Amino acid sequence: SKVVCADGGVGREARLKGLFAPDTVVLVGSEKVGVIGLTTPDTREIANPGPTVDCLDPYETAQKAVYELLKKGVNKIVVRSHLGYGEDLKLARRLVGAQVIVGGNSHTLLGSFHHEELAPAGHYPTVVKNPEGKDELVVQAWEWGKVVGLLEVTFDGKGEPLAYKKQPT
Repeated sequence: SKVVCADGGVGREARLKGLFAPDTVVLVGSEKVGVIGLTTPDTREIANPGPTVDCLDPYETAQKAVYELLKKGVNKIVVRSHLGYGEDLKLARRLVGAQVIVGGNSHTLLGSFHHEELAPAGHYPTVVKNPEGKDELVVQAWEWGKVVGLLEVTFDGKGEPLAYKKQPT
């Protein structure tokens, strides 16, 4: 299988050709769910991707991947992000067509409980309105398995979230 990463421009690196995809489609029951991957914009500073790997704009590449999935008839879309909670919230406010962002990188604790090491930074999920005024659900589950996030979303036929169950534990 391929690494799912929309913003890790590997097109100029011959050794990586065919190993990356901006998105994938998985079956959950009988429903198609699109998954888009985003990496941290800091990749160039924290890794050594080399001169032929580009770090593309995560907002533009995410929106492009969403539109491609929608063209294929996939209307339930999850973005798996390594941008950090603050950037995930910005992405949710800009992105049209996705419903869920599962984030990482900032190690943000979300939820209604308090942990001895850290107070939650927001609700789990944090509900943000996208440019169309639709809900986008943003979740993170802190760091290193200290808590485990669970988000079960029920969608209508158009791919809009009807309800969700949540439980970071």
